[in-house]
Amino acid sequence: LENRRNVLLCMGRLVHKKGFDYVIRALPAILEHFPDTTLMVLGSGVLADALLEEAHSLGVAHHVVFMGHVDWQEVGTYLAGATIVLVPSIVDHAGNVDGLPNVLLEAMACGSAIVASRVAGIPDVISSSVNGILVPEKDSDALASAVITLLENPKIRSQLGENARKTALTELGWESVAARLV
Repeated sequence: LENRRNVLLCMGRLVHKKGFDYVIRALPAILEHFPDTTLMVLGSGVLADALLEEAHSLGVAHHVVFMGHVDWQEVGTYLAGATIVLVPSIVDHAGNVDGLPNVLLEAMACGSAIVASRVAGIPDVISSSVNGILVPEKDSDALASAVITLLENPKIRSQLGENARKTALTELGWESVAARLV
């Protein structure tokens, strides 16, 4: 990956509700503008073969790296090294959805620039254009557009990451959550 300037990161079980297939479908448009981009997918699951097949069918497989399972001790390193962390969660055909994905909170704590779907609990912690970018679920075009915008604007990317970290520290830490519960 040394020659790849932009690293997009998705992390989680490879299941439908994570929406990783929508990121793969967004890649051709992203690569048109930023051909030096790599998508790293961390995690394992039932959709591993289907996601790889999708990447091959779209001609972007050489820009996608499937890392498989990654030990939790290494997660912060991957998140911190990513240009943008993508959390493209969806409501799947059976009605399953991530409530508030751990990867989102971990990315916020790492100060990552985040593009996430506007589903379930995600909008409770991400305010679009403040500490991340929210896009409609199942919308590869909107995902591509948000990623392209952030790749074109490193200052905005940096500010979103800083704001995400501040949100994680001030609003999502044990003290503030406990105080709200009390």
